[in-house]
Amino acid sequence: MTKKNLRVLVLFILSNILWGIAFFSPFLPMKTHEKIIVGVLCATVGEIAFWGFVWVAGKEVALKYRQYFSFKFYKNKFFKR
Repeated sequence: MTKKNLRVLVLFILSNILWGIAFFSPFLPMKTHEKIIVGVLCATVGEIAFWGFVWVAGKEVALKYRQYFSFKFYKNKFFKR
């Protein structure tokens, strides 16, 4: 694996981890204002990491990977009419 591929993979994984933390931040055992701060910071940094991934990997690769995290992709895959 080349350094560029590793960088792309790290940015993609970091983006998804941060968005996951932002999604579950309301359920963390903290005060309300701390939950808000954690959620907003993780969502912001996660979005920056995703766009960094898009910049390094390219638009086509980003769209391909983004579809795997879409409910619509799995709905069409498993519930074909």
